[in-house]
Amino acid sequence: MERNITYRLWKYLNKKIYVSSFIYKLHKHLSKKLQKKGVISSFIPLKQKKHLIYDIYLLSEKNYQNIQTIKNFIISNNSLLQENCKIAQTVEGQILISYKKFFSLQLFKDTLETLIVGSSHGFLGFLAEENRHEINACEISQDLYYSYEIYKKYSDAPRLKNIVIFYSVFSPGTLLELAQDEEWRCDPYYYFYNIPYRFRGNTEKDGVEEAFSLFISQIKNQMDFHYVGNAYPSFAVFNITDPKERSEKHLKANTRDENQTVYIEKAVKLAKEKGHNVYVVIPPARSDYTKFLPSFEQLFAELLKLKDYIKIISFFRDERFLDSDFGDTDHLNEQGAKKLSTFIRDSMKLSDKK
Repeated sequence: MERNITYRLWKYLNKKIYVSSFIYKLHKHLSKKLQKKGVISSFIPLKQKKHLIYDIYLLSEKNYQNIQTIKNFIISNNSLLQENCKIAQTVEGQILISYKKFFSLQLFKDTLETLIVGSSHGFLGFLAEENRHEINACEISQDLYYSYEIYKKYSDAPRLKNIVIFYSVFSPGTLLELAQDEEWRCDPYYYFYNIPYRFRGNTEKDGVEEAFSLFISQIKNQMDFHYVGNAYPSFAVFNITDPKERSEKHLKANTRDENQTVYIEKAVKLAKEKGHNVYVVIPPARSDYTKFLPSFEQLFAELLKLKDYIKIISFFRDERFLDSDFGDTDHLNEQGAKKLSTFIRDSMKLSDKK
């Protein structure tokens, strides 16, 4: 006699959470373990009570006795599920950060003078200051397409003068929308900034818009009217421990033939029309990460082709940064971010005098 039981993830996840592709990874992990016990599992998304809820249906292949086996499995894997609950909370937290940045850009648009865009290297590497009229619009895994599109959206800000674009080892070949387990990060750009997807229709995310609307309605009264987009002091640095694996992953993206540096060219062209300054910042990284990478000229060959037209400020293998300035292999801690922010501002001043 076949029966099925349902393990509801939302017993561990807040039902209001925006759930992303990490759940697919969790299900894949669970499936492998369950198959060894003679159990087939199926993943079915449900829409219930105006929330996106995802259930994992565990279907017994044998008989009613097997249900107890599944229940025992769930109990024994409670720590795994709790850990993924933390990941889901991180997803919710990232969407909150995205909305806060969007809110600040809208709030300070008329006084904005320096806009910083880029990936987590900029998010954790630059400390914007309200009295300098700076906004850090960098986000985790932000690719050059989204960096350019954010600049384009705010290029008409009346006092805007400077655009700082973070450009990392992985930037030439990174397309966020095609990144496994991270494509969900494109959704806030679409729903907050109205930046279109590149590779899928804008109506393919049925139900997500409703989830975003619900989420925003709950946090819109919690906005900080002095937030300028910084990660610190509240953000915890990533837990990345293997520098060789990390550098190999970034080098793979670096050598991918995707020509994303074209968005630097687009930004430069737009800046010329608007009378803005564009500074491309190559961030520092810890020595145990850079030692596995090839030469500066090889890594940044595509960018260096544009050196006659753009202002490149490089801190790659910069000995002024100590290993103690980093929270992991390639992200600065707060101490390192203070140092980098000062160096960038100083370099911008020197560049302007030339």
